[in-house]
Amino acid sequence: MPGYRLEIKFEDEASEITLIGLKRNYCGALKSSSSFTRSLASLYYGTEFSNEALELAEEVEKKFLPQGSIKHYVSAWPNWIKALGQYIFNEIIPSDVSKVIRSLPRDSLIQLEIGENVSHVPWELMHTGTDFLCLEHIIGRVKGDMGDSPKPASGPIPMLMVADPTGDLYGAQNEANYIISQLRGSNLRISRYGAEIRKKDYLQLLESGKYRIVHYSGHSASSTDPGKSHHFFLDGPCYAENIEALDMISPPFLVFSNSCQSAEDSLEKEETGNTSLAGAYLKAGVKGCMAAIWLVSDLGASNFASDFYRFLLFGASLGEAVLRARRAAFKRWGYQDFIWGSYILYGNPEVRMVLRN
Repeated sequence: MPGYRLEIKFEDEASEITLIGLKRNYCGALKSSSSFTRSLASLYYGTEFSNEALELAEEVEKKFLPQGSIKHYVSAWPNWIKALGQYIFNEIIPSDVSKVIRSLPRDSLIQLEIGENVSHVPWELMHTGTDFLCLEHIIGRVKGDMGDSPKPASGPIPMLMVADPTGDLYGAQNEANYIISQLRGSNLRISRYGAEIRKKDYLQLLESGKYRIVHYSGHSASSTDPGKSHHFFLDGPCYAENIEALDMISPPFLVFSNSCQSAEDSLEKEETGNTSLAGAYLKAGVKGCMAAIWLVSDLGASNFASDFYRFLLFGASLGEAVLRARRAAFKRWGYQDFIWGSYILYGNPEVRMVLRN
C-alpha cells in the first residue's frame, strides 16, 4: 500500500506544507497565517465569529457557494462543509502540492503531522474536488516517530468500556448497549463500568495492562492548559496530565473517546482539548486514539463505533477501519448526520490490532 506523510507546520507566522513519499518531496508555503486558521476553524465550530471570520465566510461564499448562503449558514451547513474543504484545498494548499494529492491512488495511506497551533483545523475535511480527503484515503495524525508496531493479537480481546461515569448521560448508556449488542459473538471480552467507577479506578485499570481497547463515553472538557483537559468522573476530573504520568508497561492498543464536550468551550480551548487528551494517551504508550471534534448524535456515534470495531476485529488497520466506518456512515446518512466527518484518528494509521482475516 502506498504510504505518504503530509506535514503542516506554523512557526512564528511562517507556514509550510510538505508531502513526503513520492520520488521527490513536494514542499511549499501555505497561503495562510495562524490567526487566519483560527478564523477558518471558527467557521467549522460555529463559534466566535470575528470580523476576520465573517470576511473569510464572504470569500468562501463568493468562490464556492450561491450568493446569500451566509444568511442560511445553519440550514446550508452541508454545503458549507464542502465549500470550506474546497477553500482549504484550492486556496491555502500550494497548487503543486494539491495537484499531487489529487493524483494519489484512492485508499492511499496518509500520515498527517500537524503543528500544535493549527491542530484545531479539521484538515481531514479538505475537499479535493472529487471527495473529502478522509473519505478518499486512510488518514491518521502522527507526531514524529510513532515507534514500533505492536504484534497483532490472537484470541479474546479484552475491552474496558466506561459508559456514563457521572450517571447523567442516558445516551452514553444506550451507546454502550448498542455496541455490545452489535458485537455480540465477536472475540471481544467487554468489562463495562458506569457511575460506580471513580477516577482512581479508571487510572488503575489503564495501568493494569489488562485491556487492549478502552472505550470512554461520557463528559469531557477542554482547557487552555493542555494538561488540564479532562474526562469527568463523580469524584472529579481525570486530567490529561494524570494519564500521561501513568507507568503503563502494557498499555492499551486503542482508546476511543466518545465524549460529550462542554458546549461552552471556546475555540481557544478547542485548540488544545482533544489534541491534549489524545496526546496524553499516546505519550503513555497507547498506539491509537479516536476522538470526536464536536458534539455527535447518540445514534450516529453508536453506529460509527460499532462499525469501526467490527472492521478492526476483522484485521483492518486503524486507518482502514476508520475509513470503512466513515464510508459506511456516509452511505447510511449522507449529510443528514455528519458523524463520518466528526472523528479524528490520532496515531499511526497502518498498525493492526489483530491479524488480517
